[in-house]
Formats: sequence, structure tokens, C-alpha cells
Amino acid sequence: MLRRYLRPVILVAVSIVCIFSVVAGPAKAAEPELVLEVHLDPATRAFSAVAELAAAPAAPRYGLHKSLAVHKAEKTPAGRTRIEYGGTLPALDPAIDHRAVLQALPPMASAAGSFLPAGSGWYPAPEAPFTYRVELHVAGGQKGVVPGRLLREIPPQQNPDGTYQALFQHDVPAEGIALMAGPYVVGERMEKLADGRTVRLRTYFFEGMEKLSDPYLEDSARYVRRYGESIGPYPFSAFSVVASPLPTGFGMPTLTYLGAGVLRLPFIRGTSLGHEVLHNWWGNGVRVDPQSGNWSEGLTTFMADYAFREEASDAAARDLRLGWLRDLAAAPA
Repeated sequence: MLRRYLRPVILVAVSIVCIFSVVAGPAKAAEPELVLEVHLDPATRAFSAVAELAAAPAAPRYGLHKSLAVHKAEKTPAGRTRIEYGGTLPALDPAIDHRAVLQALPPMASAAGSFLPAGSGWYPAPEAPFTYRVELHVAGGQKGVVPGRLLREIPPQQNPDGTYQALFQHDVPAEGIALMAGPYVVGERMEKLADGRTVRLRTYFFEGMEKLSDPYLEDSARYVRRYGESIGPYPFSAFSVVASPLPTGFGMPTLTYLGAGVLRLPFIRGTSLGHEVLHNWWGNGVRVDPQSGNWSEGLTTFMADYAFREEASDAAARDLRLGWLRDLAAAPA
């Protein structure tokens, strides 16, 4: 019943994402608006970086977190602004609960895992949505990831200085960059889609989670195929499931950052994983204007959470709808 009433909404949304796919298109040849070279030692929390921007944010601190200091700022011959900066990041607090992770977190590092959220001041951010390229150097045998297309990767054992090195690029203007690092074991699967493109699927899991990697890769591929067939081409070239030492549940372009405890739950692959993959169409592909409400969460919930219940049984779908109505009735005016 609910599907019949929402079909016009779906058709409009499909038209939007088809336009997005054409606009996004192949990678642009132009230099990204923000280029970063980042060095992180999670054990000591030492952080240093060089940023080059097409247009610099306001000086003197360039919007950086208070733990980071600007060492040098200058114009390059190409007219870009080059900023060298660094410092010691705050320690990641493993006791942070699920409510606290939804607040404005600082950039945090530790041997157990590091999380530098977008908007936390770990890089000098341009004012508008921007394209970027990030070169990561992570010490201590750990690995790091940012949303985007992986261009190059050198594992610690193949690098003369023993650090992990990776180069990521995001060619579609983004609203921010989150950086995640940890003692990860990486699983990978290259999935060829019906349109001929190949998507890189990955898991960044902690030791002891290795047996979960293949099932998560298989189900990620299944969801990418499912929504590619029902909506339109997958908007990106990668999707990764990244384990967090915190109780996070974040979706970003090309990846989801989920608490390790949540990832171990047996039902997550059949519920939340599909929701997070779908957000790469709704929310990360076609973005939301916060002033007009978070329509993408409703559409993603309908095409993932509710659809899974509906496929299970009419009774399961009815129970979910009744639960929503009870929650709405209990909410303050």
C-alpha cells in the first residue's frame, strides 16, 4: 500500500540521480581545490601536514583545531596558497558514548584507532564544496582511509620508512573530509557492474574480525547491484566498510564508518549495511540542503529498512509502520 503512494516520489528522485550521474561523469583533469599531504603517528598522536588550496580560508589560523599550529604559509608560483602545520592531536576517548559521537568531536588519535571528523579543523577547509586529493602517511603499521577514489597504495612492509602510504582523490565537490586510521586488516573485492564499470569494495576491520570480511564484501556487492538496477548507476568507484573503536554510525561518500561492536552483530548485514550503501545515492550522491529537511534519510529508510521488512512479510512491514506511529505519537509537539 505504501509503495503505491510513494511511487511518484521515487520517479522524481530517480530523475534527479540520473542527472547527477551525467554531471559527475569522469574525473576532471583540473587540479583539485584542496591538496593535502598528511603524516600521522597514532601512537604518539603526532600530526603534520602540508595543504595547498586554490583559495585560502581566512588567516591567521585558517580554521584549524587549537591543537594544530601553522608553521608556514606562502603563495606558490601557480598562485595557490601553501600551508604547513601540525601538532599533537587530542587522545581518542574509547568511553565516548553514541550520543557524544553525534556532537562536534575534535580530531582524535590513538593506537586503538584515530578519527578526524570533517569539520573538526584537521585541515584548512575552503568555504564552498570542494574537490580534493589526500596523500596519507600513517606510522606504526597502521592503515588510513578518507572518502574517495584510491589512486595509489604502498603497504608498510614495502615502504622504506615503514609507513603506510595511500593516495585518494575525490573529483565530485564534497562538503568535508573525514580521516580514519587504525590497526586495520584490509579485505578487498573488485566488483564488475552491469554498466561495465568496476567498483572497489573493501573492509577495514580490526584483528579478530577477519572472518566477517568476505560476508560484508559479498553483501556490499549485492546492495550496489540492487540499487544500481532500481535507481541508476552507482555514483562512485568504491565502497568501504570501516570499523570504528567508537559507537559511530556514519555514512560518507564511498564508505561507512561503523562501530566494531555493531559490525559483529549478525543482523547488521541484512539491515544497516544496505541502508549505508543506499546513502551513496541519497544523501552522498544527491546531497541534502539542511534548510529544507533531511529528505534523504526518509527515502533511504523507505528503500532499505522498510523494503527489507516488506520483503520478509506483510506482518513485519506492518509492525515497523506501527512502531513509527507510536514513536511519532510519543514525541513532544
